[in-house]
Amino acid sequence: MKTTIDKDDKKWEVAALMLLLANVVLIAIYLPSLADKVPVHFSVSGEADNWGSKHMLWVGPVLAFGMYLFMSYASRQRSWYILPKRSTHMEERFLLTYKMMRALKIVVMLFFIVLSFCLIRSAQGKPAAQALYLILILLFLVLTPVVYYTDKISKLK
Repeated sequence: MKTTIDKDDKKWEVAALMLLLANVVLIAIYLPSLADKVPVHFSVSGEADNWGSKHMLWVGPVLAFGMYLFMSYASRQRSWYILPKRSTHMEERFLLTYKMMRALKIVVMLFFIVLSFCLIRSAQGKPAAQALYLILILLFLVLTPVVYYTDKISKLK
């Protein structure tokens, strides 16, 4: 059975693509002005503990693109979902799970933008102290669509 995409789904998809593009633009704008070596990993205390080429900043957008493709593919694979075989409302359950994956794509794309932003700020020698808080907030945001859609699915009888 083919999954239909409504107007809201298209808006979510466009938003995810725009965030992915924004990440690429962010790196493209700032990369020329950065030093050849930039911090690419940080300790728990926030101190840079690994350095690499400034071109390593492209790893984030590449991973984001890979995640986008995987989540787009996975959201359409009905056989990957563990749904009760004899349950009623199978189509509704699948569609809610499908919508949850779309919402999660937005959060994942936001996560990669924040990560790129923090790495750029650090490479510029500016403090990225709030980076930990931003990343924690984004990780919390991952739970929001999961809890919301799981609740909606559980209410289907």
